[in-house]
Amino acid sequence: MKNRIAAVVIIVVGVLLYFLLAPSSSTPKTAPSNEAAAEDRMMAKGEIVNLVRQQSRLYSAEQTAHKKIVLSTTEKDSITTLMGTLKWTRPWSKSHIEIPLTVTFKAYLDMEKIGDDDITVGLDSSVTIVLPDPVIEMTSCEIDHSSEVYDSQIFASAKSQEFINRHVTVAVGNVWGEIGRISRDKIVANARDNANKTIAAALLGAGFKKVNLRYRSGMDAGRLTVDADKALGNIKY
Repeated sequence: MKNRIAAVVIIVVGVLLYFLLAPSSSTPKTAPSNEAAAEDRMMAKGEIVNLVRQQSRLYSAEQTAHKKIVLSTTEKDSITTLMGTLKWTRPWSKSHIEIPLTVTFKAYLDMEKIGDDDITVGLDSSVTIVLPDPVIEMTSCEIDHSSEVYDSQIFASAKSQEFINRHVTVAVGNVWGEIGRISRDKIVANARDNANKTIAAALLGAGFKKVNLRYRSGMDAGRLTVDADKALGNIKY
């Protein structure tokens, strides 16, 4: 009988010790460290960057401009003597060239320029992105050959194709800056509006509750980068 009582006491004491010393399942988990939280945010930013870059280039409507390039030259002659160099204008040596052009532009935002530093993720499921300045792309440059003018007097030197190409390239490069400010601002505003709608829809669809899209201040549409290489390369003289 005493042995049974002792055995029961040992079992009871063992059970009590188990519950007293065993770790509680309700022990709260420790909060993640600042480093872990920062890593999570960086991962979120990386996903946002990939999502935004999928939009590639967001274009606006086209803007067409007309320009007439006028080249007027007069030949100069010179001769070196013991008295020095004598210079004079060659008689009947004037050349006059007119080249009418139609140039078409589009404005776009290059989403490949977006990086982690341009993105801020808020604790309230919001995201703020600073978008890049629009880029102006010259999509075409056409010469109206039917309206070209090439006049030269009898003693004028023939103008090489390289001479004409050089002056056309310079003139075309200045066309965007010559477009009226209202027209320039409008095409840039359209590009930004298109970007805002497309990017906001993508981010809201990804689960963000609020999307803030910003641009740097002081942007001047007349001084934006103009990508004209492709259009100039396709000009047919």
